[in-house]
Amino acid sequence: MNVHDEYDVVVVGGGPAGSTAASLLAQWGRKVLVLEKERFPRFHIGESLLPGTLRVMKRLGVLDKVERAGYTRKYGASYIWGKSRDPWTIHFSEVAEDAAHAFQVDRASFDKLLLDHTRESGGTVMEECRVTGFIEEEGRIVGVKYLDQTQTPRIALCQLCIDASGQSSLLGSHLNLRQFNPALRNIALFAHFQGSKSVVELLTSLSPRDAGNIFIVATKVGWIWYIPLRGGRFSVGLVTAAGSSNQINKLGRKSFYLKTLAGTPEIAFLLEGARMETESVSTISDWSYICRSFRGPGFLLSGDAACFVDPILSTGVDLAMEGALKAAFAINTALSTPELGDRAMEWYEEEYRNTANNFLQMAEHWYHGQRNQNSWFWKARRLVDPESNMSIRQAFILLSAGFDNQLKSVAYAKQFYFGGFSAPQLKTIYESLDNGRPEGIVGAVDSQPILPPVSTTSQAGIRDDICPRFGEGVHYRPYMSYMSSRDSKLLPIIQVLRESGKLAPLRVVLSCGTQPILERIDGKRSVRDILTEVTGLFGNEEETNNKVRNSVLVLLQGLSEARLIEQD
Repeated sequence: MNVHDEYDVVVVGGGPAGSTAASLLAQWGRKVLVLEKERFPRFHIGESLLPGTLRVMKRLGVLDKVERAGYTRKYGASYIWGKSRDPWTIHFSEVAEDAAHAFQVDRASFDKLLLDHTRESGGTVMEECRVTGFIEEEGRIVGVKYLDQTQTPRIALCQLCIDASGQSSLLGSHLNLRQFNPALRNIALFAHFQGSKSVVELLTSLSPRDAGNIFIVATKVGWIWYIPLRGGRFSVGLVTAAGSSNQINKLGRKSFYLKTLAGTPEIAFLLEGARMETESVSTISDWSYICRSFRGPGFLLSGDAACFVDPILSTGVDLAMEGALKAAFAINTALSTPELGDRAMEWYEEEYRNTANNFLQMAEHWYHGQRNQNSWFWKARRLVDPESNMSIRQAFILLSAGFDNQLKSVAYAKQFYFGGFSAPQLKTIYESLDNGRPEGIVGAVDSQPILPPVSTTSQAGIRDDICPRFGEGVHYRPYMSYMSSRDSKLLPIIQVLRESGKLAPLRVVLSCGTQPILERIDGKRSVRDILTEVTGLFGNEEETNNKVRNSVLVLLQGLSEARLIEQD
């Protein structure tokens, strides 16, 4: 058996997740191999993207190529769902003017565009290479076995492996990690059509640019997607419960599919005179699952290999590319700073799983009876906006746009992410959040503290004789984050969390240098004691001590105003 070159990272699968992670890592100077079992372009059903995906494309440097490809622009979504057959429409611009559209893509060409970009980014891409197994040493994945294009057995050794093998989930299946969701065991039948009508011909109140909307229509046996693609093609899919399999087998897939489309008045109107491109209908079953873990020694799962949520919110590619971006950050951090590797992998798991779970909860809510639209809107706000900074409609659009709780508009993100605090509160609490990083911050995570820079105008008014303690349900923990689109690695931070109690849940981000202050907030030490102990860590230099005292007071005052600490 031949041994291939060693790589920093081997990526199994060249779809959106694999190509996204590989492109980023290659751009950051990592030696990356992508193993893809097929030759692109290969058939894949046309898909409706979300605006959140465009942020990842821009970070990859591929957005201009996608713009030039001529894909149909999608500015919103139209629905017939709920207790009424009255249609309703949302527009992404209602929550984010800088992310007002997405694209309707044919995945064959879209996926090839992304994989070609990986090559251009410096990654090694080998197509028609089938992975046959993984190499383990002392419980850690250290390489991949595969057959190359000539069917010659080969080995690729690596420091870390990304399983982006799609619904095959090679590692997830091998390690028995996948857990299917019994509430979302559905079957999808789909095909492409030519000569169909635009949704604006049916919903005449829409504007001409709404012709690019995805159209979702409920039926007696499930629901139908209707997606306009470039070149006059339409992707039309029927999602029905697994319990329909007997009826499908009795009638045949194609007959069941076409009969349901014809029996849905809105879809029948749109398809009048249209021609199905293929003689047969494609099928996917066992839709929704999530792996018990997205990581392990030497590997990460990403994209559909980690989880797949029902397509009702069109989250497939968005989840794959957003998760792969996070995987790239985590892996690059682990390779650059091994002592932060475990924390980076933990960050990846939590961030990606939280996003997937939010989409999953919303999908389950959609299927729970014929709810009215306000029911979905309220559910969305509970998931992504517990502080109620926006309307229930805006919260639903935020989730439907693929932003989860991470809207990427910078101006809005500051208000949303930090719970709608006032500007003075933000100034005092997050003064340390700069795009830069204090020198030596990584080495100081668990040793000598580095205090954040403090404005000379900051004036804290907290009394030094009180003994502050964390409020009900409040705690802090070391965590990771990336601060700007220019970063290639995660930075250590501190999160202060309020997860229970009478007040709304809250997540606050602080510099890792605040840890020696936070660990002294115990209800026993007075502010005076905290000042003495923290300043003592920096010696006796008067100017430094004055800055440290100011930092401590500003932080305590900000936490007090945010009602994260209480006073005796």
